[in-house]
Amino acid sequence: MTALAFRYFADCSVDLAVVETGLGGITDATNVFQPANLQTAVITALGLEHVEALGGSLQSIAAAKAGILRPGRPLVLGRQVHDEAARVVVAEAEAKGCQPLLRAEHVVSVRSHGMEISPAWSGQIVRERLTLELLPHPGLDFPAADSPNGEPRTNSNISFLGNVGSNGRSESGSTSLSATVGLVGPHQHDNVATAVAAARALRSQGWVLPDEALVAGLQEAHLAGRFQVVKLPGTDGPFVVLDGAHTAESATALATCLRTAFPGSGCAAANRVDNNSSTRDSCAATATASASASASARRSVSDSSIVTGDDPVALILAMADDKDHREVVSALRRVQPRVVIFTSVPIAGSYRRAAALGTLAAHWQAAAILNAPSQRPFRCRELVQASLGSAFEKARQELRGVRAGMGLGPGQGSPGIILITGSLHAVAQAHKIPELQSLLMGEWGV
Repeated sequence: MTALAFRYFADCSVDLAVVETGLGGITDATNVFQPANLQTAVITALGLEHVEALGGSLQSIAAAKAGILRPGRPLVLGRQVHDEAARVVVAEAEAKGCQPLLRAEHVVSVRSHGMEISPAWSGQIVRERLTLELLPHPGLDFPAADSPNGEPRTNSNISFLGNVGSNGRSESGSTSLSATVGLVGPHQHDNVATAVAAARALRSQGWVLPDEALVAGLQEAHLAGRFQVVKLPGTDGPFVVLDGAHTAESATALATCLRTAFPGSGCAAANRVDNNSSTRDSCAATATASASASASARRSVSDSSIVTGDDPVALILAMADDKDHREVVSALRRVQPRVVIFTSVPIAGSYRRAAALGTLAAHWQAAAILNAPSQRPFRCRELVQASLGSAFEKARQELRGVRAGMGLGPGQGSPGIILITGSLHAVAQAHKIPELQSLLMGEWGV
């Protein structure tokens, strides 16, 4: 398949191919490029994933990832949560003389101006407003000595659509870009910074990538199943959040993102301040609202604006059997759902690799016992369903019961949130649920 992909790229005469490794790096089938052909290597945040296949430790995982580096060629290293992983990669880059060696957070600064939620948007109803500062760095954004004649390369025409944020240059020499993106949450800020840093590394080699093209690319980018949010029709139709989180790091990022996008959810309920109640109520607009009505139905949410109200969460959890279940469920307990429903989905076409429902339930209960005393206790119903489809229907029933228990009538209060997570395979199964298919496909598709 890798060879076929490379053949296809060659037949299409692509200027640049973005090639993602399948597993690790050093022994991956994609890792066949000669130094002259590698325009830049990019390594994003590393964590404990595919541990057994990549040597059993964070250091061995980092060493495997660093196998994609080539002598003298650029490296863009995304922000690393684990210092030991960064040290391994940087040491290998220095040993190979990788130039430039760019730490993404040192060349691109990302600042959020809050999220917007509008049910009228399709495919993803949450957007985040960002400002990016392209920080000065020696040699970046100018053709390097090894580019042809030091002149910009003649890559294909670049086209972009939509409203492009205005650019500005500060007294310090940094360039400011504005973009409204569908990749939302603090963890995505690091990914945005890494992508823009990679683009700057390419520009330093003469590739023509205008600021306007960077902004347009960010605004058009989408990733199904990574904090993808839609809303079921009707004022009482719940929000549905799909996220393939299956590691402790990604589950923690999910809980944080949910708290930011839905400040009334259980994970933020202890710290509510009524700063934006009028826009909160408007979020109950139906998914079929007209374009003019959607503007008034749009809700702005910033990190500092916690709104009065309650967004009850029904959590649906399905995982593979080789993941760190206890750490993942410990992170997900921060969501403080009203109900958690354990189910299973086929992993790579088979249920043999799916985590047993009893195993997930046991880890959930153990996490409740072992949680730090400082964590706020909460009541949560624990249920089991045989399939994701039945779990989804049960989650809707449970949210209706929660609303009734709160004394809420039709159109009153929050419709609640159904959160489906634990595996990208669970997200794939969710895309097959009839009520979600048209909403998830939208204009972005899957």
